[in-house]
Amino acid sequence: MVKFKLERILIATDGTPASQTAIKAGIYLAKNFGSKIYGICVGELPLPGLPVIEAMEKRAKEIVDQLKSEVEKEGIDCEVIPELADEVADCIIEEAKKRNVDLVIVGKKKKRPILTSVAIPVTAHCPLDVLVVPEGIKPDFSKILIAVDGTVYSELAAKKGFEMVKKLGSEVLVISVAENDEDVPYAEEAVNLTQYVAEKEGVSIKPVIEKGKPTEKIIETAKNNSIGLIIMGSHGKSSEDYAIGDIIRKVLEVTTIPVMVVKRPK
Repeated sequence: MVKFKLERILIATDGTPASQTAIKAGIYLAKNFGSKIYGICVGELPLPGLPVIEAMEKRAKEIVDQLKSEVEKEGIDCEVIPELADEVADCIIEEAKKRNVDLVIVGKKKKRPILTSVAIPVTAHCPLDVLVVPEGIKPDFSKILIAVDGTVYSELAAKKGFEMVKKLGSEVLVISVAENDEDVPYAEEAVNLTQYVAEKEGVSIKPVIEKGKPTEKIIETAKNNSIGLIIMGSHGKSSEDYAIGDIIRKVLEVTTIPVMVVKRPK
C-alpha cells in the first residue's frame, strides 16, 4: 500500500504574498504530520560581472531566515537553503531531491499567468509530489476532491489521498469525468474501482460522475462543494508540453484552490 508520509516538506519562497500562502500551507501540514520543513529561496543569477550578486545572496538569506522564524514560532523544525542559480525551477527540484523530501510546495501568484510561473516547471519536472497553493487562500483541507480516470496514475493519487485524509479527518469526494456518452462506463468504472480501494482502507467517499470537459467539471465540482484541496495524479510523460498532463495544467491555470499533483515513483 502506498503511504502518504510527510516527514520532510520543502517550501519554495521568494518573499511575495504567494510565498506567504505557501508557507501557511506548509505549516498547516507540518503541524498535522509532524514534518520537518526546508525553506528555499533561489535568486536568478544576473549576467556575469554585474555588481548585484552579493545583494541577491543577502536578499535570499533574509527571505529564508524570515520563513525559518515563522516556522519555528509554530514549534516546527526548519532548515533553510538560500541559493543563486541560472534556472530557479531546476535548483528547487535538485535541492528537493537531495534532501529526499516528501512534498514540494510552491505558491501561485494572483496577478501573474501561471504559465510564466515557477510553479509550472517545478510541477512538471519534479519527480516528487508537488502542492501548488494560490495566493491569499487560507489552508483548510477538511474537504478534498480526488480526480480519477481509471489509470494507475490517478489510483496512486487516490491511495495517497486516502492516507492523507485518515490523518486529517477530511471529507472526500471522488470525481471522474466522461467527455461524451461513450466514456460514461469508463468514468463509472474508475469511480467504482476507487470506491473499492477506499472501502478497504476504511475511508468513506462521495462518488461524483460528470459529463463534459474534465477541467471545467473538476473546478465546478470543487467550487460547488467548498473543496479545500484538489488531488490529481500525473502521467509523468517526458514531453515538455505534456509533462504534467494537459488537464492538470489547465486546472492549475484556472483554479483558486490548492492542487496537489501526485507523481508515480520511479
